[in-house]
Amino acid sequence: MLNRVRLIRRRRGTGAAWLYYGATLLVELRRGLLGHRASWPTLRALLRPSLRPPVLGASDAVLPR
Repeated sequence: MLNRVRLIRRRRGTGAAWLYYGATLLVELRRGLLGHRASWPTLRALLRPSLRPPVLGASDAVLPR
């Protein structure tokens, strides 16, 4: 998901990336509440940059660069 947000930011700009980021949060929250266990780590990685795996090469910013 972080890579998708990065791609949107590169191709469409920061505003579009924030919209996609927000939509992704809502979708993953909904999926998590419906029982998809894989959605919870995704939400944590999106909301808490310090928990992102170093292998992703993401910055400490909420919106990945």
